Amino acid sequence: MGNPLATLGYLCLGTLFGLAVMALTFAVARRRASTDEALSRAYGPLHALLSENASARAKVKELEEKLMAAYASESAPYSPEEKKAAAEGFLAAEVRMTRQIIAPNRERIRAVVAEWGHLLRDDDYLALTAEAARWATEGLLTEVDLPKVLREERPLADPEGDLLEQMRESYLELSYQRRAGFFPSLAQGVKSLFAAG
Repeated sequence: MGNPLATLGYLCLGTLFGLAVMALTFAVARRRASTDEALSRAYGPLHALLSENASARAKVKELEEKLMAAYASESAPYSPEEKKAAAEGFLAAEVRMTRQIIAPNRERIRAVVAEWGHLLRDDDYLALTAEAARWATEGLLTEVDLPKVLREERPLADPEGDLLEQMRESYLELSYQRRAGFFPSLAQGVKSLFAAG
């Protein structure tokens, strides 16, 4: 009588062990799949768009520094007309950069967040939505021809640059997790399994 019970006990233990292994394997596979999706659909595009905007802003700043260095001094060998033309050329380039690169990229960032925001970490999602709200109000105020006194000065800080750095850190961390070996992936999978539960 003891032998059939022992066999049944071993069978139950073996079944439970098999189910536990299956659950862990599923957790690892699910974690890797969700990491891949987050990188390819959310973090990758967001980082690329923010990088493009940062590059455009850096180019505008470089042009502004060259303009100030060459034309701002009273002893600069340029006529008032040449200085005015240079300033107007710079402003036209800045507007063009904003309209053709920065503004469309911001719209794409909003679209990525709207569609794939569930793949983002909470802090990244909140930071992006807060920045998108600031862009919306900034865009509306830019369209209105406000008097100079009411126009906003350029912010000294660069929140979009801070956002780029935050996305970069998240991307690198997720990319590391994706390329990690079995045991780090297992740990992340178990962690996500319990977090989901």
